[in-house]
Amino acid sequence: MPTYSTQTTTQPSLAAAAKNNIALWNQYYSMGNSAHKQQKFAKATTYFERCIGLCNKLSQQDLPKEKPLANKTLPKMLYQASHNLAACNNAMGRGLSAKDILTKLHDQFINIVSCPKHNRSIRLDVLAYIDQSLFSLTSQLAYLNQVDEIHSIIIKTENIVTAVSKHLLSDTSQTIQAMPNNPDQLWGNKKEATIVKAHTSF
Repeated sequence: MPTYSTQTTTQPSLAAAAKNNIALWNQYYSMGNSAHKQQKFAKATTYFERCIGLCNKLSQQDLPKEKPLANKTLPKMLYQASHNLAACNNAMGRGLSAKDILTKLHDQFINIVSCPKHNRSIRLDVLAYIDQSLFSLTSQLAYLNQVDEIHSIIIKTENIVTAVSKHLLSDTSQTIQAMPNNPDQLWGNKKEATIVKAHTSF
């Protein structure tokens, strides 16, 4: 995840701001799902895009250690919003846009787990959702009949996840070689990706 803000703010203020953003995320996510069920896909995309924007805000906040995320993690929230946004785009016949959304999601997750500058707990949180972002992306590629891209993405992901897992689950502090030293922030501008209509988070 991105480097947290270094601004001096009281813990209660941080917690209150984070809880407010999480409450808004829950509200927009629910409204997006409701609009999707009513087949108001354009309206649903607006809510899911707002959810992604709130994830961006949360990623910039210096959250207190107890992180007021309840049973959610920030990677889970980003995955769900991006996944559903891609599904809405598929429903509107925008398969390539859906692919871009899911590609961006997967690339962001890969960049975070690969960066030793991020703390261990953040990288583990992201690592837990890489298999899901990979499945969504490869499913979308299959849906678009772009199967030639699938193998290389799977191999790249497996190699990175294997190396990162060994590093994070070991007691050593050695830096994994061949890992990027300065990846984009979790919510940075990168290519995105998509998912099959049948595979949704709704």
